[in-house]
Amino acid sequence: MRLRAENTLVFILDQMAWLLVILFYTSFAVLKPGALLNPDTLRFIVYSSIPLGFLVVAETIPLITGNFDLSVGQATGLAAMASAYVLMRNPTLNPQLAFVMPFAFGLLCGTLNGFLVGILNLNPFLSTLGTFLLFDGLTLMIYPQSIWGGDIPRYYTTFGGTDYTAIIFFTASLIVLGVALKYTGVGIHIYATGGDKESAAMLGIRTNLVVFLAYAMAGFFSGASALIYTGFVNGVPLNLADGAIFPAFAGAVIGGVSLSGGRGSVVNSFAGCLVVGILEAGLTMFAISPDQRKASTGILVIFAILLDRVRIKYRDRLLRPKD
Repeated sequence: MRLRAENTLVFILDQMAWLLVILFYTSFAVLKPGALLNPDTLRFIVYSSIPLGFLVVAETIPLITGNFDLSVGQATGLAAMASAYVLMRNPTLNPQLAFVMPFAFGLLCGTLNGFLVGILNLNPFLSTLGTFLLFDGLTLMIYPQSIWGGDIPRYYTTFGGTDYTAIIFFTASLIVLGVALKYTGVGIHIYATGGDKESAAMLGIRTNLVVFLAYAMAGFFSGASALIYTGFVNGVPLNLADGAIFPAFAGAVIGGVSLSGGRGSVVNSFAGCLVVGILEAGLTMFAISPDQRKASTGILVIFAILLDRVRIKYRDRLLRPKD
């Protein structure tokens, strides 16, 4: 009986993000049932969470390795701006190449981070802070103005601008990545590196290469976010994804990704993203000011850190072998 109760508590701790989704949504629905219980509103909340959802996924992968990426938002902005600029200058560009561009630019950003942290073994916080500033500056250097939907081909903005297309694309991406992390050698090595880097190296895992690949994957999903963001806002404003690192980090950690590495699920991390999305939608419906919503994001980040500490403390206590 005691073992069953402990297993139940561990399950609750691991699925805390989904419980928070239900709690937040139910609370707002009770306060404003006419809005939150509307199926169209629910669909829009999910749809509007997808650009950030890709950033949560991008942040999740380095976190699992025990590292951190401050630059995912700026990588998204750079990938979006570079792709939109090329399309603005070349409106007849092959559509297949057009859709590859944001992924390629994002991958380049991730590769640079991976080289600095994985290959050169530089501090991940300081390195990605440097690339944060680098990507931000490059975005302005490419084109110091916003680019809107009328300046780029419609087919490009339609992909992320259509809710069911974006939802299907994101769902498929989550499934593929979830399976890859759980059942492929690369995924297993990512978890092993985050769990104990020295032990993983003793087992023959090339941990530096694993960290490099984790950051490259983060860049790739930042590019996916750039594509969806561009369609969602019908263009590329200069401030695209600015400040997105904070809700992305909160979503990943609330979703169960451990700050110490080695533990986490991309599916649960999206639940953390939904917590952020529902909170934002609920506060907006109650006409809460942008400054107050920003403050709520800060509170959510602090809550995520505290939740991670509590989760680790009680999970380790529950799973510790009994005498």
